[in-house]
Parts: sequence; C-alpha cells; structure tokens
Amino acid sequence: MSITVNFKEAAELIAAVGDKITVLVRGEPGIGKSSLGKYVKDTYFSNYNLIMFDAAVRSEGDVALPWLTEINGHQVTTYAPTELFGLHLEGPSIVLIDELTKGTESTVNALLPAILERRFNGHKFHPDTVVFCTGNLSSDLVGDNLLAHAHNRVMDITMRKPTLVDSQGHPGEWLADYAIPNGAPVSAIGFCLEYPQIFADYHEG
Repeated sequence: MSITVNFKEAAELIAAVGDKITVLVRGEPGIGKSSLGKYVKDTYFSNYNLIMFDAAVRSEGDVALPWLTEINGHQVTTYAPTELFGLHLEGPSIVLIDELTKGTESTVNALLPAILERRFNGHKFHPDTVVFCTGNLSSDLVGDNLLAHAHNRVMDITMRKPTLVDSQGHPGEWLADYAIPNGAPVSAIGFCLEYPQIFADYHEG
C-alpha cells in the first residue's frame, strides 16, 4: 500500500533515503512531481549535479549503447551509458527519472540496474548519488503502469496536490510554500483565492 504525502514530505523522504532506496513519487498530473528534482537539490544538496531523464520520450538506446571491446583476447560487446546520466561529471548527482511509469518496457528494463543498484553494467554512480522516479497514478488511466519486477525495486508513495488554505483560512501549502516565496503575481494568487474550485480533486467530479 502506498503512503500519501505532501510535496515537502516527499522531498524529505527522497533526501533521507535516495542514495540507497529509489522512491517512486506518484500523483495526478500537474501537482509538481517533476519540480522535486530542483527542490531537493536547492534545499538539501546544492553542490550536487541535477540530472533529469524523461523516460516517457526516451528509448533503451538513450540509456546505454553497445560498445565493442576485448577481454582475454576475445572480442565482446558491453554497454556504455550515454552522457544523459552524468556519469562523466565530477561528484554526486540527483538523478530524476521522470515519468518512469510511461516508459516502454525495454526502456524501463534498461533503467532497472540504475534504479536498484546505482549502476550501468560496470559503471557506477558516485556513492552519494540520489536516484528517484516519478509517474502518474495507474488509476488516472493515462498509460502509467509498472510491471511487478520493476515495481519491486522502488518505494512507491503518492503525492497529493497542495492545499490553497488550511482549515482556519490561513495560507495553505500552495500559498505558503510556493506562490508567496516564489513571487507569484498577485493577480494569479487573487484568481486562485476567488476560484478555489481549481484546487479540487478531479476524482470528486
């Protein structure tokens, strides 16, 4: 069973365990899952590289390519990771595999060693590298599914959309944590306060 958290709680979990356990953050479209990469970097790991890999638009050839080499006098093929994962960069990275659940089966299979073991064949990530993934809910019926052998390699959590105001009418998560700190236009904030139904869950009809 997946636990449900808000944006900040998801970021805290990724920062705490992401160097050893891959968190899969699921949630409805447009609630900021892809923004977690920059937020985790800016908040917890400012000196890390930020790598974003969009699995929905990539193929297995974007993960690694065959490379001819020689071992003990025999020509063999190995697989070299592409530069998209930043293994050539100095220091640790935050690797966000975005839209993992929309990736093709072959792309997801190619990503599994990175997700579970932090490696591509013999090429390993920096030991402090943080890896996490995002995806929509399967129940949204927008093509997000993960086979059991892949799902077993992640910690699956659900991120809910932010609140506009709290139960006392004070600024909620969206206002306090995003809109006000980031200087959102007053007109946009005013629109949201006047039409709070835009924050309703679409499952509510």
